[in-house]
Amino acid sequence: MGGGPPNPAANPVDPSAVAPVPTDPTAPPPTDTIPEGMLPGPDGPAGVAPGPVDPAGPVPAGDNQCADGTLASGFYVDDGRIYDNHCSEFIMRGVNYPYVWFKDSQDTAQMFRDIAATGANIVRVVLATGDQWQRISGNEIANIIEWAKQNELVAMLEVHDATGYGDKAEAVHPDAAVEYWLSDDVKAAITGEEAFVMINVANEPFGNDASDQWEPFHRGAVAELRAGGLKHLLVVDAPNWGQDWSNTMRDGMGANNIFEADPDGNTAFSVHMYDVYGTSETVWSYFENFLGSGMPLLVGEFAADHGDGKDVDEDTILAACKEHRIGYLGWSWAGNSSDLSSLDLVQNFNASAYTSWGQRLIDGADGIRETSQTCRCFE
Repeated sequence: MGGGPPNPAANPVDPSAVAPVPTDPTAPPPTDTIPEGMLPGPDGPAGVAPGPVDPAGPVPAGDNQCADGTLASGFYVDDGRIYDNHCSEFIMRGVNYPYVWFKDSQDTAQMFRDIAATGANIVRVVLATGDQWQRISGNEIANIIEWAKQNELVAMLEVHDATGYGDKAEAVHPDAAVEYWLSDDVKAAITGEEAFVMINVANEPFGNDASDQWEPFHRGAVAELRAGGLKHLLVVDAPNWGQDWSNTMRDGMGANNIFEADPDGNTAFSVHMYDVYGTSETVWSYFENFLGSGMPLLVGEFAADHGDGKDVDEDTILAACKEHRIGYLGWSWAGNSSDLSSLDLVQNFNASAYTSWGQRLIDGADGIRETSQTCRCFE
């Protein structure tokens, strides 16, 4: 998953690990160790620039059609908003799915059907480069994309092996993620799918002790991916295990410098909101400060809590995302370790058994079913 140090949604959590301590004593604590919470076995495997607010929420599909009737090649960024190939604004409403850890035990095609039945318009899929978990091949990615398309779900693909680099000993340098996306089989699988696929460069690639590498790495990564021929919308996760408690991504010129390094100007930024965002004030403050940059923002992971005693203000996150037309993806469909089982949206991958978090995200106020619109790329 992604959050401060612990990633509640997409990374296996070592129950013996100690949460990294933020180097800035005035900053909010990052969280535990890895906000993902997956362990192999039964408990899991081993935005936008500010502007007029539309009180009705998302812009109706079709309001921003391509003027000349032609289609764009894929998702693109314009003035801090994300648009699909019909030149209609696309506001993400979806969930995270832990493919790499459950690909052999769960029917992914059925899982995507179940996710689509919630009204979701996107699924963020956890993959691996082969450095920590079994490498996901290009053939597997092609299947994932096809299953998503069959269910009118946009696929955001991410790799988890660099999660918490600098804090977590097993994490590899995120250069491995760039090499993965440009490897022959993976590149072949995603090329031509720009209208249906987004590339999340690397999940939470820097922990608390390497956040100074966040900007230079991503500047180089974006440029290298473009030079290698990728034309997709790229998504960059915030530092500090995605939670950006140091406000490195929110403030300063780092995000702008990364965006400027993209010759296509087609990069969006993702913050993971866990217990660093336990109050309404911290949520609104983050959005209002970042949105002044004129670059697109999304909440790539969040939940109602990050474990026992680590509350998240999910109500404010949902309300603020609706007001500012920011995309969000809840962590996660199922499979979190027992200490983070409250982050599961359904029980044991059973779509007929929503957890309290699943009920809130899917059927609650400002939730997926109420605010989601199918991407026009499927027309």
